[in-house]
Amino acid sequence: MILLGSGIETFEEHTTRTKGDEINPEMIAHGLSLIFKPELTKTAMEVGKILNLPVDEICANYRGLLLGVEGTIMEQGGEIIDPDIADLLLEIKSKIRICAMTNCSKPNPALIHLGIPIARNIPPMPDARGFSVAVAQHLQNPGSRNNVVLNSQCAMIGSNPLTEGGCTRAGIDFISVQPMPGSESTAFKVLRQAGRSIAAIHDIGRADNREQSRTKKA
Repeated sequence: MILLGSGIETFEEHTTRTKGDEINPEMIAHGLSLIFKPELTKTAMEVGKILNLPVDEICANYRGLLLGVEGTIMEQGGEIIDPDIADLLLEIKSKIRICAMTNCSKPNPALIHLGIPIARNIPPMPDARGFSVAVAQHLQNPGSRNNVVLNSQCAMIGSNPLTEGGCTRAGIDFISVQPMPGSESTAFKVLRQAGRSIAAIHDIGRADNREQSRTKKA
């Protein structure tokens, strides 16, 4: 494990931000909505550990990528990115535009060192507006002929359906990875697991519906 970078990042806040593992009202509202709106829990991909990400497939299917931080690429409350994960992020960054999103206002020298921008001045996740602003500010491609990048052409990599998973409200695909253990609060950990459990239940329902559909056609 290595500490990457030693730069200082400044955030110009326009909204109240949490420490990253605190629970905001939007998280509660989004979590409750997942129970009744299974479409919000649909994932484009579930890959287990982040190092299992199929980089070529992701870069072929999307023009931009949003990236969760705490619990996704580093431990909650940590400042260290595993060198293998750092190499993975640099590989993605060399192929498509990438931007990090976090509810933590603490500076992140590791991402600065990697040259990965962090979306600033946005509502905290899972507010759909934050994802849309991040796409508009960081994932556009002005140097190409088709320079406008739409939400539907982007994906969000994250480990928490109650934060990063809010991207589905903005029409952005959610790529789910296994959360990294860390120093998050017990309440945050319980809510995150509840969100993942709700998503898993809806996945079972979708699988049953597909099986019933195939049976009827046969």
